[in-house]
This record gives sequence, structure tokens and C-alpha cells, in this order.
Amino acid sequence: MLKRVFMSGIVVAIGGNAISNPASLGDPRSQRANIRKVAREIADLYLKGEKIAVTHGNGPQVGRELQRNEIAAKLVPELPLYYLTAETESVIGSMVSIALSEELILMGKRPEICTVISHVIVENSKNPQMKPIGPLLSQAELESELSRGSFRYIKKGPKYRRIVPSPKPLRILESDMIKSLYGKGIVIAGGGGGVPMRMKGGMYSGVDAVIDKDLTSSILARDIAAQKLVILTDTDYLYSTNSRKAIKSVSIRSLEKMMGDLEEGTIRPKVQACIDFIKGGGRAAYIGNLYKLSDILAERSGTKIVK
Repeated sequence: MLKRVFMSGIVVAIGGNAISNPASLGDPRSQRANIRKVAREIADLYLKGEKIAVTHGNGPQVGRELQRNEIAAKLVPELPLYYLTAETESVIGSMVSIALSEELILMGKRPEICTVISHVIVENSKNPQMKPIGPLLSQAELESELSRGSFRYIKKGPKYRRIVPSPKPLRILESDMIKSLYGKGIVIAGGGGGVPMRMKGGMYSGVDAVIDKDLTSSILARDIAAQKLVILTDTDYLYSTNSRKAIKSVSIRSLEKMMGDLEEGTIRPKVQACIDFIKGGGRAAYIGNLYKLSDILAERSGTKIVK
């Protein structure tokens, strides 16, 4: 049997908003259809010899689970937010795994895919960043939600969206196991940024927060020595803050000058993840559209970030 020879290493980060638009109801069938489209390109890259790890967001999905949790509180015990992150990490991970398996079978290849539920140690900060989760709400929907309990939210145009703490990820607990699987097949890890944890009295303790998946993706890419990081979202390019002109190629030095103008909790962590990845030894990072992975890597679409 010939030993498989890989060309390079890529971490593909699939955006939760791109999988399920926060303005929608997040229908599972539409999510599967969206994942299937990108799975085809990931499978094709893998068969061409790329060494691939996949991660994904869960912002809209975990927000929906939080809603279900609160609505059903009188019937069943509520789960903490970090358990809901673990739930959505496993569900979306399963969707990605099945989609990739189906594509590889259609291509005549045996699927070799593993999903790793990942736990991530986060920074202990009194003032963490805040991240939007769940659907966009009208004024009436917001008032209905607030009638069940208080929470923080932001206004996005005429709509509203809940925000929750999003502490900085520091370390992936399953890093060594993920590294051992990387290259033996396609590994899916760090979904939803991972389950946020802290060490307390020698024991692991869950944190009621969500982790930005792009920042975790950067750590994952560094840990497994990937050469490229591709962040797939619902936009074709990173755009300049003044002219709204598409940026096709940019250095991390130029990006650092733009950081103060970028929206916190959405595009800013994506840019920061790319900067961290390049500074940590990565060759190139990309931000682009969920459905244009091949074009992004061929530099026909998306924003390329280099040193």
C-alpha cells in the first residue's frame, strides 16, 4: 500500500453565520445544504493531497439552543451555556462529518474522518469581549425574550441580537490528540470555539460564555503546524473601513492599523486570528466566501493575509 503524501497543511474555519444566517430560523435542512456545498470542495482538496483540519462556528445555533433552554425551563432543568456549546459542537460536527463522508464516497474513496469535542482553557478576565449569538430579533421579539429574563443585547439596524461574554482562548486541552489524528484523515475540532473551561482547585470548571471560533482556529492551526488558515464567512472579501473597497491582499502590519475600526465580536476576531496565525509561523491566511474555498486558495477570490 502506497503511503499518502501530503502537499501542505490547511485549517478550514467555517463560519456559523455562513452556515445558518442569524436572520433565519436556522432550519437544520438548510444548514446541511450549506455545509454540503463547502464539504464538496474540502473533500476535493483532501483527495488532491492537502492535509486538512476543519473547525466551525456556532453563534446562531447556540443562541437558538439558549432560547429553547429558557422556553422549556418550567418543564426541564436549564443547561449552562457551556453545555449548550458542547451540544452544538457535536451536532454541527456530525453534520460536517456526514457531509464529508458522503462526498468522499461519491468520489470513490473511503471516508476517514474524526470529530473531536474540544475543551478550551480561557482567559480569566473581569471584562471579556462580548460576542453576538442567536437570531436577529424585532422590537416585539426582543421584548418577548426579555420577559423571560434579562440579558445584554446590541442593536443591528432595526433589529437586536443577544450578546454574551467571549473570553480569549488560551489552550486546547485535546491538542495532542488532534495532532495525532491530523494527516491520518480529515479531523474536525475546535467547533464553536470549543467548550470554555478554567482550572479551579485542581479541577476543570465550565464557563458560561462562548469562545470566538476564529481565535481558537488560530491556536489549532499553530498546534498542528498548518501552513494555511482559511476563514470562510458570508462575505467575499475583507473591506477597507473608509472606502468599502475589497482588499485582495494585505500585510499583518497594515491590518493592525485597521483593528480599531473593525466591529468587535464579528470581523475583528477574524482579522486578529489571521494576524496571530502569521506571527506564529503560518505561511498565509485567507478570509472569504463559504462557497468559494477553491477560488480563495487559488487567489481568485477572498482576502489573502501575509507577513
